[in-house]
Amino acid sequence: MWCVDDADSLKSMLDRIDQVRTTLSGLKGGHDEQRFYEEILSSLPQFVACGPQSSGKSSVIRRISGVTLPEAATLCTRIATLVQMRREKDPAINVVLVGPSGQELSNEPLSEPDRVHVAVEKAQMKALESSSGKQFVDDHTVTIRVCGPDQPNVTLVDLPGFHNDNDEGAKIVNEMVKRYVEMAGTLTLHVIRGDQDYASVLGNDFMRQVRKDDSSRVTVLTHCDKFQDMSVESSMLLENTLSATAKNSSGTFAVHGRASGKEEAAEEAKMRQMLENDSRMKGCGLRVGVAPLAKHLEDRMRSHLEMQYPKAVKALKTSLADTIAKIDKIRERTPSEVLLQMAYTMGQTFDREKRTLMNQVREMLHTMAMDIKNYEISPINKTANNSLCKRDDFSEPLEVGQKIYVQMENERFAAIVTSATKEKVSWREKAAAAEGAEPRTGTTAHKEIWTAEVTSPQCIVEDIRLLIQSRGTRNIMHADRQPIIESYAADFAKHYDSKIRSSRDLIDTKLAALFDTVFLYKDIPESGKRAGEHLRECMEEELETNRQVSDLAIESIAAHNTEPDLIFSSNDHYLSDLVQKMVAADTDMASDNGSFRHIYHNVRAFIKVQRKYITEIASKELLRTTVLAAENSFLNLLESIRIGSSKVNECTNRIQEPNKVTREREMLLSRKEILEQAIECFNKPLHAISDAE
Repeated sequence: MWCVDDADSLKSMLDRIDQVRTTLSGLKGGHDEQRFYEEILSSLPQFVACGPQSSGKSSVIRRISGVTLPEAATLCTRIATLVQMRREKDPAINVVLVGPSGQELSNEPLSEPDRVHVAVEKAQMKALESSSGKQFVDDHTVTIRVCGPDQPNVTLVDLPGFHNDNDEGAKIVNEMVKRYVEMAGTLTLHVIRGDQDYASVLGNDFMRQVRKDDSSRVTVLTHCDKFQDMSVESSMLLENTLSATAKNSSGTFAVHGRASGKEEAAEEAKMRQMLENDSRMKGCGLRVGVAPLAKHLEDRMRSHLEMQYPKAVKALKTSLADTIAKIDKIRERTPSEVLLQMAYTMGQTFDREKRTLMNQVREMLHTMAMDIKNYEISPINKTANNSLCKRDDFSEPLEVGQKIYVQMENERFAAIVTSATKEKVSWREKAAAAEGAEPRTGTTAHKEIWTAEVTSPQCIVEDIRLLIQSRGTRNIMHADRQPIIESYAADFAKHYDSKIRSSRDLIDTKLAALFDTVFLYKDIPESGKRAGEHLRECMEEELETNRQVSDLAIESIAAHNTEPDLIFSSNDHYLSDLVQKMVAADTDMASDNGSFRHIYHNVRAFIKVQRKYITEIASKELLRTTVLAAENSFLNLLESIRIGSSKVNECTNRIQEPNKVTREREMLLSRKEILEQAIECFNKPLHAISDAE
């Protein structure tokens, strides 16, 4: 707990606050710094004088300080005026104009208190001239330092008075007063005319709204000399005013406002006598005269300092710590540091986005696998009839996404895709409604499931016979089966080649989006954006190389069913066993078409084996040559950044800090220096401040 137990300590602490305020005025620059300055200023203890224009506010300050301020209607307070009153042995007066950035624009020492208003008027005019003809200026401050043996130790900020001459001026004044009055360190000296109805005094509603803590207010009534001949109406006005101020002020004082010297004492005596003689005013709490007012202000300032001083110190230290943290966050970094930070950020982003990509790729590969498995063995010779056959024991077990057919009432078949498996099969129409479905022949019951694996055996048998005939084979009953298998395998290869390439293109699109996010992510520092674009171009070159490898892999997969020497199954035992079972189950093998049907079973068994084999190898090769290859290329690119490879030397030339970041850092460094100076003022011994003054 701070303790201000004597006038010298109070003076020294106020001087320290004034020095801190002067130091902090260097923060007043742009809009953001002005706001920061006011936030810091809000914690400093101060008294602000406010009230309606021509209420006698400047006269009250003159009565307290002994110096004259502008009072004419055209020369009243135009900017915030700081009156620093200090009790010292030797009298001294200085009028200083402080500009928007805290610079001292003028400093005029005076020996005659009556000439202060002239110096203040000059300072006001200079501020107005440099502020584009504003009626009221909110970015300049006039500081009047008044020292003398009879001065109270108080700092008063004289603000422009409330008025309604024009909307623009009234708005500026209200905003200025609001900023000061709402500050946590502010005490308010509210000056109003005592001969007016308190409820209708200009600015009272405003004061009531902007400051809820009424204990911070001291009320001064002026023009009370008109109550010397107290009428009933005057008495009621004063009673109502005192009733209101008793609730919202720590004290209410009556000051003549215009008298001085001996007149002042005489006028104050008359007002005291008035209160004593009027029984209605006794015990109302009204105090009369400048002397008790000055003492009350000094007492309030002393107790306020004890409470607010440590808060001001803490606020400054907190702001300094925050400023240092911000400086560290945007400190100037070398291109290598920026690149290393980018590499870390890009690695984190890739790891996060890859999880989403892999889920998407799994879905794509499943769709591709089902598209390959849904291949239909259809007649190659287009003159052969085309019809469906019912599922048999050799049909593929139903899987989600498998294509099947159902017969509709109009003798047409609708192609559907299964959405559930096991015993209960559900389906949804894939594209065409029943009316638009491809016509097929069939004789089974309504909605019985037909296979998509192969058309009817008789259709394929006829197709095989036509294929053998087209080759000019003399003994068609004993034709070689291998060329026939090769023909159907080649047709299968065309089907899966297009499905694999289509899936590869989709994965490439997803990879491109992923790396756009990785290299151009919002968390990449602004200075590294151009470097990120360059790295994205490098990655695109890697992806193009991977695409060429992927093309070779897809061509290799196609060759498994197009190159005659590759058209075989490594699982020959399973293939032979499957053919034997199909032949054994075929009741028409003893017919004239038995040899053709045997070839048909060989074709069907081979394609059945190849569906599973190609699906597996295509999924793995596609994953290997796209996602895994891209990840490997990306990791190599990050490693080249970490080791400083010549491959990314171009990036260092693209690292350029934005001007706004440079300006922000310069502003923060300046702020840090000013805050450190302000804290240093607080750290000095109290006598050092007084000696400096």
